Amino acid sequence: MNVPKKVLGSNRKCGSEAEVREALQYAFEQIKETDVVCVGMWQKHMDQVAHNTSLVREILCPA
Repeated sequence: MNVPKKVLGSNRKCGSEAEVREALQYAFEQIKETDVVCVGMWQKHMDQVAHNTSLVREILCPA
């Protein structure tokens, strides 16, 4: 597979709250203004969309 754009990272191993926060923090520290962060989520056991949205807000807009 040939990816014409740079991929910073791809991983499925964020098993804990701390690992998720650390991965998102790292991604947002490394990207450019026009880059994209794509996060896969599975809603079976919790509302990961709401949870990850909250984490991103905390990371990008600290109080």
